[in-house]
Amino acid sequence: MFNNYNNYYGQDAYSMPNNYNYNMSNNLNYNMPNSYNCNMPNNNNYIMPNNNNYNMPNNYNYNMPNNYNYNYAKEDIITVITYNIRHGVGLDNKLDLERIANVVKAENPDVVAFQEVDVKTKRTRKLDESKILGDLAGFKSFFGKSIPYGGGEYGNAIITRDRNAVLINHFPLLGKEPRCLLAIQSRTKMGTPFIFACTHLCLDETNRIKSTEIINNWVRRVPYPTILVGDMNCKTDSIPYKKFLKVWDSTWGAKPLPTFPANKPKTAIDHCLTYPKYKWNVKEIKVIDEKVASDHRPLKITLKLGIKKEIISYL
Repeated sequence: MFNNYNNYYGQDAYSMPNNYNYNMSNNLNYNMPNSYNCNMPNNNNYIMPNNNNYNMPNNYNYNMPNNYNYNYAKEDIITVITYNIRHGVGLDNKLDLERIANVVKAENPDVVAFQEVDVKTKRTRKLDESKILGDLAGFKSFFGKSIPYGGGEYGNAIITRDRNAVLINHFPLLGKEPRCLLAIQSRTKMGTPFIFACTHLCLDETNRIKSTEIINNWVRRVPYPTILVGDMNCKTDSIPYKKFLKVWDSTWGAKPLPTFPANKPKTAIDHCLTYPKYKWNVKEIKVIDEKVASDHRPLKITLKLGIKKEIISYL
């Protein structure tokens, strides 16, 4: 997002605490502390392998119904938004979560992914931003910690109108500032199961490429149609994005739409990808005209489950 966080914040806002250990080793254990709240069901398992290869096990349970059947005969529509909210602080330096929620509600989405979300940090008045955004929208909320920060936690959030949605994955990704992927299992209005995943990739290219490979390996094990959104911190002509396209479909048409910086967007670094290939149609993709609420503009995508690609309409 920024070439230098220090220059932007005037301090190393994302520096790791002295006692935080994120060394990648063969015996790395990703178990969350007892107080860590991800709205996890009691029988949920993070499924982190003993070695650091991130392979998903064969017995991973995605709650597959016995009578599951893809139904593409009707319009099976999903509307999603991805939004980097800069911990709720706009370009006017005001912390205003209601403003962000109003931007989202005006677009009537089914599910929303937020990046740069604070939960009970000092800089955002100990607010649980994930829960507040969900409550303001009338949605169910999920939070996935990337790092401990400022007496609380910092990471990604997903809110969805599907009250029966469940958290099915939350695992770390590489970076000098560690990142994560957060994924839920939900259903369309027609009842079709799908996976919705959110990430925020790191600033350094080497770890961004490695994180791309981790995500690609993960989705190959997923039995349902999947949507991945987030601030990828890379353009469509970059190596990480091209690696994504070996496994995922892009939702861009002839050209990507810039989302950053919010006051005058020049760069397209917020993206939406779909899996498996050729199973999703893009009905609409647009950048929402919000210039102040964050340093990114939100990206809205309307998708239909289907076989053939359709013409994308840019608004």
